[in-house]
Amino acid sequence: TITLANAVQTQRLLATSEPGEMARIQQDMAAGSKKNSEAIAEFEKLAVADDEKARLAAWKDARAPYMAARAKALDLVLKAGKRDEAARMWEGEVTGKLAAYVKVATELAEFQKRKITASSAATAAMMAQSRNLLFGLGAIALLIGIAFAWWITRSITRPLREAVATAEVVADGDLT
Repeated sequence: TITLANAVQTQRLLATSEPGEMARIQQDMAAGSKKNSEAIAEFEKLAVADDEKARLAAWKDARAPYMAARAKALDLVLKAGKRDEAARMWEGEVTGKLAAYVKVATELAEFQKRKITASSAATAAMMAQSRNLLFGLGAIALLIGIAFAWWITRSITRPLREAVATAEVVADGDLT
């Protein structure tokens, strides 16, 4: 995930002292943080149910302390040059907050997966029900068509049979 990629980038930043590499890492981290913020904004647009909104709030609530601790560790390296102190902070405070953030993000992903699976199952059930309804209506329409064709055929053939019978009687010479 983006968060874990940024965590790895942060560790790389704590391990390097080469200015060019540090600048590249910071750019990558900024891009990752931007993508994460965009994902949160997109989820905010899509979250309509109370349970979705609650999970989004938990995700944001878990992100804030991690981001603050990570920023503090980065400041120790980038502004104060205290690489060892930043590494200790990373191993303690930041890693703990990262684990909490990843846990909430994982729970959110699992929640979304369950919702998608449930939605997919409901859609499949609705499709099956619609298909069955169409087959049933088709069968009823076919039966009505057959009955109507039989009725029309009888309404034509009965008078013709009577006319043929009358013609045969007249042909036999009975004009009564």
